[in-house]
Amino acid sequence: MLRFKSVLGSIFISLLFFGFFCSSAYSTTLWIEEGQLMGAYDLEVNGEYFDVEFVDDSAYNIFFNTLTSKYEFLFTTSELASAASQALLDYVFIDIPAGGLYDTYPSLTNGIDNTPIYACFAITPYQYSTFDINGYIISEEISYRVAVNSQNESQDTIVDGLSFWPLGLTPQVDLTGNASTVYAIWSESTHHQPPVPAPTTILLLGSGLLTLVGLNRKKFNKA
Repeated sequence: MLRFKSVLGSIFISLLFFGFFCSSAYSTTLWIEEGQLMGAYDLEVNGEYFDVEFVDDSAYNIFFNTLTSKYEFLFTTSELASAASQALLDYVFIDIPAGGLYDTYPSLTNGIDNTPIYACFAITPYQYSTFDINGYIISEEISYRVAVNSQNESQDTIVDGLSFWPLGLTPQVDLTGNASTVYAIWSESTHHQPPVPAPTTILLLGSGLLTLVGLNRKKFNKA
């Protein structure tokens, strides 16, 4: 019975390693064009997967123009927008071995001025609403979280943002003239595939299990 439990334990440990190899196969893919960081594919936020694009434009053109807009606010709470912003800092604004120093040099992000810029402010909107006092609607607002990718890594952070405009006026919040700020536009991932273990991983797992069973059988025969 003890030997049988030992075999089961060994199999369980092997399956844990198998699960580790499967999960580690997943990774975010950066979207890079001519050295510029345009966005990323397959980025996990609270267990779901998204694509993100850095856009240098006005809120009206991106979200509210009924003829051209193709985006929506996928994150509808401050907590989700904060999680998305943190994912940008952890998995997108990074230095990669191929030479893209997107953490060290924020100016390499699309929409950021090419001259030395010491921080990139990536805005993730999460709420659009009207604002009223005593029952009278007086203005409208966009709420958002900002992922701050600073050249000084210790200053990377997430900050709150809120933009107001008088009721009835077109919400611009135009960033085209802002050298250090872009919108982080999110969409449901079209690239995500469940991680598939490599054939070598499966082969190693099978060989390991057979070896464990063989060793325990050998001990049993000797006994």
